[in-house]
Amino acid sequence: MKKKPISVSIAALAGICLLALAGCGSKQSPESTAQTQTAPATTSLQPTGTITVDANISKGTRFIVYSNSMWNSPQREPVVPGAWHQYKFTVATPLQSLRFDPSEASGATILIRSIILNLPGQNAKSLPLADLPKFLKNNATVTYDPSKNIVEIHATGPDMDIMSGVDPNTFPPA
Repeated sequence: MKKKPISVSIAALAGICLLALAGCGSKQSPESTAQTQTAPATTSLQPTGTITVDANISKGTRFIVYSNSMWNSPQREPVVPGAWHQYKFTVATPLQSLRFDPSEASGATILIRSIILNLPGQNAKSLPLADLPKFLKNNATVTYDPSKNIVEIHATGPDMDIMSGVDPNTFPPA
């Protein structure tokens, strides 16, 4: 008796898995197909919140925010260079960590005057700006000026970011 090559068995198994994933030929309605194609990546059974960053970014094209371990689902906003602008992002809940990538441009200066969190079932809260210099930094320097209540971030290289664990329960009301 001649044995079949293992590649045939793996191919057959892969085919069975694909059929199972496809629902064995079951059809979705156009409405459900459209819904799954257009749903944002952070949509899940858990509710989402929003974070609004009031910032002046000197140069760059995009501001990206990651929340929790949603590394495949960044929230992006185009940068409005050289002007104060409120950048609004969707964040996962319960919120446990944040990563800010406010500019991809080396040499960019980012001024932040407020970060407001709106989470389900809670009043709006303000992330204390004095906490930002404590965040982990990549290609960035971060300083806080308490007399102006402004954070200044300098991108010391391309694709800078700052990130940290956060506990919104400790943040003051906005």
